[in-house]
Amino acid sequence: MHIVAVTPLSVSPEELTRRQRRYDRLAPAGVTVALHNLGTGSQIPRSLDTEQAIAASETAVGDWFRSADGTGADAFLPDCVLDPFVGLPGHQIGIPVLGLLKLTAHFLRGRDFASAQWRGTSR
Repeated sequence: MHIVAVTPLSVSPEELTRRQRRYDRLAPAGVTVALHNLGTGSQIPRSLDTEQAIAASETAVGDWFRSADGTGADAFLPDCVLDPFVGLPGHQIGIPVLGLLKLTAHFLRGRDFASAQWRGTSR
């Protein structure tokens, strides 16, 4: 599986390399993640500390995914637990867009359900 990821804000080349190395270390066998910088333009946020910055990130991430060459990609991934662009109107762009928080929550809910079923309890 090949995932194309993008940062939710403008990062330095050093930060991009640091994040890419983390994906390389954490991705299981058979999964590759190619991380890209969202950009450096004035419309690209440098932090996500306000609602306006988060909204700008969601717009910029969506624009990036829509214009990205998805050839060979199995999925797109915003590199942020805030899941910018995930689930927003227009987020279905022909390639699945995965969200870190959404995937984690579903995974944990599935584990909780399975665990509760094993214990004979439910929530």
